[in-house]
Amino acid sequence: MRGLTKGLPPIDVSPPGQVPRSLAAADAAYQLSRLTAADPVAHARSAFDSMHKRYLRDLLFVEQRYLCVYCEREIDEGHPPPPVDHWNPLSLYLHEVFDWNNLHLSCRGLDTCDDRKKSVALNLPWPATFQYEDVLGFTSGGRLYVRTDVPVPPPVRQALEIALEDQSGPPIARSSLNLNHPALCKAREAVIETELEAPLTPAQRQRRVADLLALVRRAEFISARLAALNGQLGAGR
Repeated sequence: MRGLTKGLPPIDVSPPGQVPRSLAAADAAYQLSRLTAADPVAHARSAFDSMHKRYLRDLLFVEQRYLCVYCEREIDEGHPPPPVDHWNPLSLYLHEVFDWNNLHLSCRGLDTCDDRKKSVALNLPWPATFQYEDVLGFTSGGRLYVRTDVPVPPPVRQALEIALEDQSGPPIARSSLNLNHPALCKAREAVIETELEAPLTPAQRQRRVADLLALVRRAEFISARLAALNGQLGAGR
């Protein structure tokens, strides 16, 4: 997970052939109609599904540099396309259904990310308001953890540990995102080894960092790559 810079909300979320309306206008209409909805969750889902999802995805792809907002696997339009995910679940945060800061793209991972989270509250700040890369670390084996050498509010630290499945003692029964799934750890370990296999000078490593960050379509597991290049593997463990 990394912090994101969110652009302006969409100016037209209506499907082709319908009367144009902005995301703000869609939200205003929804907030009024939800007050009298017989089934608030079903109404919220129906209202959200009425939007032009392909247009939303096109904007979110660019914001996220074509990476899953949670695990940083590569995402593209595909068949089926990645879901437009509510960071704070739609069913639990009915007032945030159309909030642009709450909308992201997630990969269709097996038992990870949004497929794992479903309607579970993460209790974590939006990526637009929190720099996750400053508090998360990686081991050389690709394991993700919450750094102990960086100040993190206790509730956020606990929620991150649950999201990652990075707590001491017995395994967590229900990790909210399962970001230390063995397949993810193995994939991160592989990209770390790739970044470290070339004998680069410090200046060359920093150039590689700059090049990776400048890509419109960023490389998968960008945060693990940068930790390796910056010599931060295991920092704060």
